[in-house]
Amino acid sequence: MLKGLYKENINNKNNFIIISFFTESYIDKANRLIKSLNNFDLSYKIFKIPNVHFSKSIKGINDISFSQPNLILNCIDNFNSSVLYVDVDMVFKEKPKEIFYIEKNKIDFAVYNWFEDKDNDAFQPVKATINGKIYTFYKRTHSIDYFNDSVTQLYSSGGVSFHSKSKLSKKILNEWKKNISLYPKSPDDQTLDYTFNNIKDNLKNIKTYWLDKSYCRCKFWIFTKPVIDHPDNISNRQKFTLKKIYELDRFDEKKMGIRRRKKDFAFSIIDVKTKKLYILKNNKLVFLRNFKDEIYI
Repeated sequence: MLKGLYKENINNKNNFIIISFFTESYIDKANRLIKSLNNFDLSYKIFKIPNVHFSKSIKGINDISFSQPNLILNCIDNFNSSVLYVDVDMVFKEKPKEIFYIEKNKIDFAVYNWFEDKDNDAFQPVKATINGKIYTFYKRTHSIDYFNDSVTQLYSSGGVSFHSKSKLSKKILNEWKKNISLYPKSPDDQTLDYTFNNIKDNLKNIKTYWLDKSYCRCKFWIFTKPVIDHPDNISNRQKFTLKKIYELDRFDEKKMGIRRRKKDFAFSIIDVKTKKLYILKNNKLVFLRNFKDEIYI
């Protein structure tokens, strides 16, 4: 896989390498990512490969050498460096200062964890016709309302993840790779969560860091200023879950706390242009309040 190097930039000021891989159909997004990396003179190696594993795409193949953990392990071993993996459809909007902090503090593994973010509500646009005119509002569509209580579990968005070159880091990558081999049709972030949440005793000392969602920012987080952005829609793979295909639990819900309270944004119709909140009452919009929060669309 390392033979497919497409473009690279080496900056000796960086103590980690940003890596990604893609197939021919994603070359425009690869170039978009590379342009954003060049804006901040970040070290990177981007690989063009003939196929991806099924765990990365429903159009992929069942060859573990084209899986995400295999790429990461190869890069760690070949470059003797910690790596920041990013999906090729990500875009860097700012210099990722938090990653430099993570590397400096010898963190083994870092990723965005929904269970560690009590404000993860997602908002999507909805259209409404009022007095013959079409308006676009935003409305909450989903969230993860479990949170870590007595036990730390992972529910990741795997588009961005940091992996050091430590033995513990490589052990969890190898466990993840093994589980992808066992459960190849499951999306790789679900298999990563399953791996972490069923971690063996000898891996419990791994030093983790939970990234802010600005480092894996999806467009439905409209109140989050992106550092590393996912500007496109998220693909839906609900038919290919660990639970549906393999009858395995991604996490143990019995060990979780449940979020009971939410901000009023979660129950409102949001006018992002005028920064007003409404509620729907008797099929009519009723003004609730103004807000000053920044919007990033």
